Amino acid sequence: MTSLSTAVPRSERSRIDPLRVASRSLTALGALAAVVYWTYLTTNGGSPVDFTIYYHVDLDDLYGGWVVGGPASFQYAPVFAQAMAVLRVLPFDVLLAAWRAAALAVVVWLAGPLALPALLWGPVAAEVNAGNVNLFIAAAIVAGFRRPGAWAFVLLTKITPGVGLLWFAVRREWRALREVALVTGAIVAGSVVISVLVAPGQWLDWLRLLATHTQDAVPTFPYWIPLWARLPVGVAIVVVGARLGWRASVGLAAVVAAPVLYYPTQSIALAALPPLREAAGRWLRRIQPAMRSVSRTVRAPSS
Repeated sequence: MTSLSTAVPRSERSRIDPLRVASRSLTALGALAAVVYWTYLTTNGGSPVDFTIYYHVDLDDLYGGWVVGGPASFQYAPVFAQAMAVLRVLPFDVLLAAWRAAALAVVVWLAGPLALPALLWGPVAAEVNAGNVNLFIAAAIVAGFRRPGAWAFVLLTKITPGVGLLWFAVRREWRALREVALVTGAIVAGSVVISVLVAPGQWLDWLRLLATHTQDAVPTFPYWIPLWARLPVGVAIVVVGARLGWRASVGLAAVVAAPVLYYPTQSIALAALPPLREAAGRWLRRIQPAMRSVSRTVRAPSS
């Protein structure tokens, strides 16, 4: 039998990057695990409690039944409900399967070679099952470093994770903040027009919801820490991180500053993985020559 060392020419072996091979192999394993989990949820249904609220939201009474954790606890901007109304052309099960597939794709994209342990982490698995938007918020945060307009999704859903925008303010990246304002403003303007034609008063109702529920006691499992106590901490994390150039701080701050910090909310922390993976990759490549030297020394025959 021909060994790998003799089957692959020396010139080809020298071009093989073991770190890249390992990373791609682990990412593929995580993608396979994502497919298995998606198949399990699609077959058994799971418990899509949050997606069910989104799918059945009443455009004529978006916030009438609002209470944290309630069966009609919809609290996002009207544009989200309008988008869901369009997507309801698809049957519930079909759209749920697509929603979960998109969430799992986000996990693999953000976590890369860490996708398998990420999927085994309870908050991520629970998030995919429930069909919330936390993983999409994580994706928007990461995409927002290159396309700041992606932050519009954060501002028009859970709002307070938008403390991450302080990253641009501290670093005086005013063009990025202008893009966020323009994209968000354009989306809101279009939605207001639709609201006037379809269900007048939606945006006023949303603003009224925000104004009248700011003092609600909504600490939840597993931390029981209200927003007023967490928000300053989130601000401090992103401000310090911006000054030090730590992009991972934005995702962590978004978790801390989430309006309701409950179990699946922690999945937003996956937004910290891409910059951490990049830093780890740079470190591994710096020590790779030393590792190869040690390996050659160990393999060398003694005189």
